[in-house]
Amino acid sequence: MGLLFQRGEFSAASTAYTALSLRAAVPNLLFSAIDGPLIFAFYARRDTRTPTLVGLASTGVYLLLVGAGMALSASGAREFSLADLVLCDSLKTGFDALLMGLLLSRRIGGLGGWSLVPLAAKVGLASAAMGGVVFLVMEALQAQVGSATFGALAVVALGSSLAGALVYAGLAGLLKVRELHGLLPRRLRPKDSEA
Repeated sequence: MGLLFQRGEFSAASTAYTALSLRAAVPNLLFSAIDGPLIFAFYARRDTRTPTLVGLASTGVYLLLVGAGMALSASGAREFSLADLVLCDSLKTGFDALLMGLLLSRRIGGLGGWSLVPLAAKVGLASAAMGGVVFLVMEALQAQVGSATFGALAVVALGSSLAGALVYAGLAGLLKVRELHGLLPRRLRPKDSEA
């Protein structure tokens, strides 16, 4: 974060606050990647009512979450922050994606052999390993080059990102995450993913 933003009036405290809000938004990346295609799947079936109703339900969940956070803040239990608001939005999108997935699966009679539970377990394991490696490599690089200059921050960011990408790709290959085969050029794809 400091590499991208920390200059001028954007202090280390600003970086920490922004990083916290962005961490709360990370789940929204996954949920949006699932939710968007599901919405278009309903549109392709000429059904705009279901996504609208699900959107209203997920907005209701969002309002309940925000209301609960504000009530906790008003009671003095904890402050309701921007990161909390962003997390509420992420959870809203997650609820929307879950509901859309369940409704579409019931409507079309399943997902044609593409089960999401094994995929989520494999991707979750690869992601957890990647996160651990990124953290360890980042700590090791910071101990070697520091983090006081732009160049040092760039080395830490690029080195830890490369290590994480290699670990994730390696584990995804070992765990046979066939959904990632679509990212490979056709001539490099395994035979079982050509369908």
